[in-house]
Amino acid sequence: QKIVGVSTHDIEQAKRAWLNGADYIGVGPIFRSSTKPRSFVAGVEFAHQVVAEIPVPAIAIAGITAANVDEVLGAGIRAIAVTAAVLDTDDPRAAAVELKRKLCEMDQASLQVGQTRLSAEPKLSRRRGQAGMSAPANG
Repeated sequence: QKIVGVSTHDIEQAKRAWLNGADYIGVGPIFRSSTKPRSFVAGVEFAHQVVAEIPVPAIAIAGITAANVDEVLGAGIRAIAVTAAVLDTDDPRAAAVELKRKLCEMDQASLQVGQTRLSAEPKLSRRRGQAGMSAPANG
């Protein structure tokens, strides 16, 4: 089985990616990054929008570190992609373990509390005509 992810920088790109069959949505850049400098930042609010409006996993990328990952997780993100946060440290293993610990803590808290944030907007549907979006003919 193949899994297809699409990197997106705004909610319209994310919606199009999902409607065109993406299995997950890359969300970013969340923060400025030394790994891949950009002239813009999509930000945490964009991550929140994707989580609220699109029913496939969202993976946040860019500038995420142990110091700011809680803010990303607070937006509802449950997966991250990092480079510098691990490789640009004196102890890459310890950095990776700390990020994973924070992700696992958030997963445990989510299981115990349940869904705490509901979107006021309906989630998109790949079926034609729902939520004002139309899906591809093979979707």
